Amino acid sequence: MRNYIGSISIVAGLMASTAVTAGPLTDVLLSSLEGKASISWVAGYQEGTTENLEDVVVKMNDGRRLDISALSMDSDGVIIDITADNMRINPEGGILLLRADTVKFKGGRAQLSALWDFDLIADTCPLIGPQGKLEVGGFGMIVAATPGTRDDNSTYRASRFELRQKSTGTPAACVNDIGFTVQDYQAVGGDGSSTVSSFLDLEAVLPGSLASLAAAPQQKVSLKIETTETANLINGGATAWAIDDGKLEAEFSALGLVPAMTLSLKHRNAQKGSGYWMQLWNTLDDADGHVKVDIDSMTMRSANILRPESVARFSEGGLTTIILSGAGDVALSQGDLKAQGDLSVTGLMSASLEADLRLGRFPPGAIAKHIRSPDILNLVPPVYVDQLRYEQTDDGMIDAAASIMGIPLTVFISQIREDQSAKNPSVEKVIRDVATAFANFVSISYRNPPARVDMSIDPNLDLREAVIVSKSLPGEILNIFDFTIEAGDQ
Repeated sequence: MRNYIGSISIVAGLMASTAVTAGPLTDVLLSSLEGKASISWVAGYQEGTTENLEDVVVKMNDGRRLDISALSMDSDGVIIDITADNMRINPEGGILLLRADTVKFKGGRAQLSALWDFDLIADTCPLIGPQGKLEVGGFGMIVAATPGTRDDNSTYRASRFELRQKSTGTPAACVNDIGFTVQDYQAVGGDGSSTVSSFLDLEAVLPGSLASLAAAPQQKVSLKIETTETANLINGGATAWAIDDGKLEAEFSALGLVPAMTLSLKHRNAQKGSGYWMQLWNTLDDADGHVKVDIDSMTMRSANILRPESVARFSEGGLTTIILSGAGDVALSQGDLKAQGDLSVTGLMSASLEADLRLGRFPPGAIAKHIRSPDILNLVPPVYVDQLRYEQTDDGMIDAAASIMGIPLTVFISQIREDQSAKNPSVEKVIRDVATAFANFVSISYRNPPARVDMSIDPNLDLREAVIVSKSLPGEILNIFDFTIEAGDQ
């Protein structure tokens, strides 16, 4: 049995003043639009627990208009389930077209009300409750920009994207978990270049509000990004770069976010002069967290990573594209930062890096000193290098370099050594020692891999002081930046 819902133009929030009979879910829809929009429909009916509206028009107070051919609503008493078919949003600003074949919403009343704001929500604590989800199928958008630019008449398409939101905690202090997934995404610029991705997923856990952040600054902030078959194509369809699989995971304490937000508002127009960066850095030495990166088979064209005059020689060496894979991990705890990573480039080389660093605070008076006499080096915080180890195995890079340059790489290094020594006689010994060490590293990498270089800085000097001393006393640079080179199996 159908109960018909009056087909009349209704201003959201004024339902009680009309004589129209509406179903309970239509009442919820009207309440969510109160003060934000007016709504009308040509026909509507209720069948069981489902309410349906046809040829719906929503006119937002900011001038936007939504046209929906069919809207159905259902609920289990807590979760509201809404499906809209053939949604169109009228052009606004530079948007020429915005459409979706289907739009599905699941969530609570507060999330439905927030949905109509079309803006990022600064305080998600009022949304504590069930997970909200917005799913869009058959999405398409055309955007206009300055005629002749890359973005002029650019188009964006996706077969499906999903937005998820859930807040947990209390109204005074909550955590916001937000996720975004897109499938079969394509963005085409006006010049014919495009970015495509078969799958992209993002998940972030953030403080639900500034009050939540201030109440628990040690709470964790996390970010996860995963992508599959993502590529950038230049005009004509050639691949500029492509990633088969990529993943980024990060988790760290939110300790620095409160002063970062406060200081950025206070010193937005004079960040350097105010010592903004120094103040922020001094809040981070008690923070902890980690970042992990994993990329499988990233392909890049040589034309995008080399100077134009080098591309031809690079291609002559048989390397028109570069395919690399890598993984990295950075961990921070109580001022101690440890980093390690592995990188392999198909047909060229493989390498690994390990670093143990200590982070210090800017000393008292550093900000005042910088204000009196601004210097970019003043903005480098105390960073002490306990260990820096790099290992490399040659898989064809040296032969490729010789093919490109027409001479062996060791001969090329010798030419640079003699040329630079003649031009800089005051540091001739340093130049010769560094060039000899580099040639030795290259030789080990090729003949007895892996080649390993261990570097450390005088423990009494932080990185900034080491740079200052090496600039004023270049002849002492090898005493400041001490290193050893040997085969990795030793």
